[in-house]
Amino acid sequence: MLNLTGTENRPPDGPPNSDEPLKSSEPYRPNKGRALAVTVSLLVYVGVTVLSIVAVGLGGYLPAAEVLPAEAGDEALSLSDLVTILMALLTLAVYVLTVVLFCMWVHRAYKNLPALGNPPKYLNYSPRWAVGSFFIPLASLVLPYIIVKEIWDRSDPSVRTETDLMFTPTGGSPLLLGWWIVWVVSNVLSNISFRLSSENAPPDTQAMLTNLSVLSDCFNIVAAVLAVLVVRAVTARQEERSRHVTYVAQGPPPPPVFSPQATPQT
Repeated sequence: MLNLTGTENRPPDGPPNSDEPLKSSEPYRPNKGRALAVTVSLLVYVGVTVLSIVAVGLGGYLPAAEVLPAEAGDEALSLSDLVTILMALLTLAVYVLTVVLFCMWVHRAYKNLPALGNPPKYLNYSPRWAVGSFFIPLASLVLPYIIVKEIWDRSDPSVRTETDLMFTPTGGSPLLLGWWIVWVVSNVLSNISFRLSSENAPPDTQAMLTNLSVLSDCFNIVAAVLAVLVVRAVTARQEERSRHVTYVAQGPPPPPVFSPQATPQT
């Protein structure tokens, strides 16, 4: 298994030294469709987030006229407030869609690892763990990166033979590390802004929280762009490696053949 430090506990005896091509008993399932879907969704999220930042910047220049009149116990809704609410709902909808598509892509990417010639004993998690790791409190700050790094390492297209499996690099990539650091920072800033937000906060505090929210959105944009690069890179690595793996279907063993017994002569 793999601990939270990212170090692997490999079996003491690796695969036999052999220059035979990689083989797999599981078929490789292309992930290009899911990669394209999550890429489009991430880019839409970037566009919507940019519009949200622009809306916040232009909020002070919008007319202060009431769009919805005040009702009993409620305050009137200005045009600026309406634009902010609509942009927040649109951003949330695109974000949820992006999370779903990204999890589907991660599930398929991890599920393909055995089909890329990786023996199951070398894999530390499962497709379900790969998705569920993003939703575990505290562990989600580290565990998803470790799992995506494993997907990256075990999809190395330079691995062509069983011998190569013994020397598979496990250092991940600067792209993965950069994406994850930016993603964690954006989440931390977003949580701080959300927890400190209050309608009764003084104007100076409100302005500070608005700037913090915009800064979090900027980090989200960078994280989304880096995520696009990660998705494309991992998918390309798996597609390239799949071309050098031989799929060997495992069927039921053939029925036993019994030779007819000789008839004893009297």
